[in-house]
Amino acid sequence: MAQLGAELFTGGDLPGEEFGRCEVANRGEAVDDALRRLAGWGGGPAAGILLHLSPDNERVIGGEIVTRGADAREITWEAARIWPQADKRVTVTYMLPALDNFSFTGGTLASDIVDGTEVVHFYHITREGRAQQPLLNADLATRGIGAFCLRMVCTLAMVGDAQQEVGLRYYIMLFPASKEEMQARSELTARAEWPGLKLADGTVPLLPVAAQRWGCPILPLLLPGQPFAAVARAPSSAALRAAISAVMRTAGAPEVSRSGASATAKWDKTTKNPASLTRKPTTLLWPAAQPAASQQTATGRPL
Repeated sequence: MAQLGAELFTGGDLPGEEFGRCEVANRGEAVDDALRRLAGWGGGPAAGILLHLSPDNERVIGGEIVTRGADAREITWEAARIWPQADKRVTVTYMLPALDNFSFTGGTLASDIVDGTEVVHFYHITREGRAQQPLLNADLATRGIGAFCLRMVCTLAMVGDAQQEVGLRYYIMLFPASKEEMQARSELTARAEWPGLKLADGTVPLLPVAAQRWGCPILPLLLPGQPFAAVARAPSSAALRAAISAVMRTAGAPEVSRSGASATAKWDKTTKNPASLTRKPTTLLWPAAQPAASQQTATGRPL
């Protein structure tokens, strides 16, 4: 495992005027607007980091990854690959959801679970002597089709044509169970390394890229407790860097199974022996943040 280059983390404080530029009012459309304004984002796959500030704006109280854009792929699998009891003549086609359908409210690089009922998908069956035909929902149970859910797991990656930009590699993981079933099984299902099938993967840049060095290669989007125009205080640059590092250093590679049967066998093993679920190393690691130089820079600053 290698750390990102030290040259990406040189520089001093983030200038005060940048705080207003990075301010967002919510984690939805305001994030889209900020990415367009600060990074020239055109709607393609991308990611950023959103930091939540305290009511007095002086502290960072949380951080999360935000993903945007669409993967726009259709992926077709034999249903028996996911559910071993499924009719081998049945296929399932998934329309990959837009990346902003995945939320990372846990503050890690593993998203919340998205239930299969929220994902566009359809089934076909091939009967002897006939062309492939749609399979109706009423027939799914008799054909051995079960529930499923998805999660996005991210790791650090160098992206772009010259692979010199800091970004994320994402994995869309599929689990042969509903969201409710997953959450009821174990708290461990929230972890990136919980076994599943890799439905798709890809890379996205981390935006906005910092135009001037401030000890971090990207700018955070800031959701203040009160608008900066009303409360002209902000966390120190050291606190921002520490919050970004805390999220980025949660990266862990997913545990990829070849089939639903293999994944559920690992689930049973992990349920009996939770210690067997260990964090999988990744290729790149975000460096630990340097501690604040003084109590003043640790607590906040005027704008």
